[in-house]
Amino acid sequence: MTDTITPAHAVADDGRQVDLVDDLNARLSFLSAASFGLAVVLNVFAGTLFASLGLVLLSFSFGQRTERWSRHISPIRLAAALVTVALVSALISDPLNGVPRIWLAVAVPSIVIAFVVAGLASAWTRRHPLATGATVIVIALLTGISLIHDVKDVGIDVVQLHRQAAMALAGGENPYGASVSVPNGSPDVPPGSMIVGYPYPPVAALVYASSTWLLGDPRWASLALWIVLAGCGLLLFRGRQDAGSVLPFLLLSVLPGWAMMLRTGWTEMLSAALIAVAAVTWKRPVVSGIALGAALASKQYLIVALPIILFYRGDGWRNRSAAAFATATLCVLPAFAWSPGDAWRSMVVFHALTSFRADSSSFAGVLALLGIHWSPPVWIGLGVSLTLTSLLARRAAGPGGLWRAMAAGLAAFLLLSSQAMPNYWFLVAVVAVFGSQSDGSAQS
Repeated sequence: MTDTITPAHAVADDGRQVDLVDDLNARLSFLSAASFGLAVVLNVFAGTLFASLGLVLLSFSFGQRTERWSRHISPIRLAAALVTVALVSALISDPLNGVPRIWLAVAVPSIVIAFVVAGLASAWTRRHPLATGATVIVIALLTGISLIHDVKDVGIDVVQLHRQAAMALAGGENPYGASVSVPNGSPDVPPGSMIVGYPYPPVAALVYASSTWLLGDPRWASLALWIVLAGCGLLLFRGRQDAGSVLPFLLLSVLPGWAMMLRTGWTEMLSAALIAVAAVTWKRPVVSGIALGAALASKQYLIVALPIILFYRGDGWRNRSAAAFATATLCVLPAFAWSPGDAWRSMVVFHALTSFRADSSSFAGVLALLGIHWSPPVWIGLGVSLTLTSLLARRAAGPGGLWRAMAAGLAAFLLLSSQAMPNYWFLVAVVAVFGSQSDGSAQS
């Protein structure tokens, strides 16, 4: 986009008119994604503060503002926010038994910072987005391979759950029953507590079991899913012609907690990849609807996104909504067909009754720092988030608005929950990055 701003529109390099409000909404979503990214690795107070800031920025993206906001949220300020996130990602590596090593922690953030600086000095990164993206993805791939190889003999309870579920499925047993049983790794449960039954939906069981069968470790699936996520991000943003053309992709690739997500086997990487596929295939309503439905069926708390599917009225909404609901239903049914009681206990009751985590980046976590123990019931956060997404979905003018509404609903739910762990905020940050897609340019 040129630097000359007219009262209502800016003119892109190819002569298109891009609505300034849409572009400003995209910038606000970019900043909110950076805030959620910081919440992934900062302490409880700082993490909650930045998560709250992210929610506020998303809320502003649905309001009415003047053109002066665009001058205050300039591309160079977006670049500064990206560099800040990259530095935090490099400095806070969250090692597991000494892993990752220093070079593993700083490899991707360093190359991202180099590309940002190069982009400020010249237009090279904008002229060669594929080369920029391919370089980042290859470095991340090599880093991820080394990281997973180094942690192959260690893993939290999530990794053990994936492995036991793979064994159960290979033996024809029900993974949601007693065939899967591992020690609960949460620090707030009584000693000797066990997790009985695989607590993740069938789509996660299939993906991580396949990785275990083929490659011996479920975490290889997380690395492959991240490559899908990054590739989709590159395809989605590489066509932009404004000064921040590659910034959303670079932010996506440098979100803090990336190494942690790989070595823990947390399933948010699957949800993020499916959302990325839905975003990049948006102009094909059935295909994007299938990906979106699979994403909704991959994580229980994504139920807060259901009003978005119901009330969003953008192009192709009927086919997309029908495909999403049908896919989500088909993805969940196998667990209940195997054993309704076991599936309900493992996938719903277990998560609904999980104990309060004092290390959560949420309002409850901040209160715990002050000596106030408040474990909010699930219905409070669920009610607020469902209401918020219902309101915002009606105001979403395009795919960027839909992703911003989803990120806002997830953020509201987590801020009012008794558990708001790093992996949750990682997914919120990813969704907000896709919200930085300009609705005006997406529909041109």
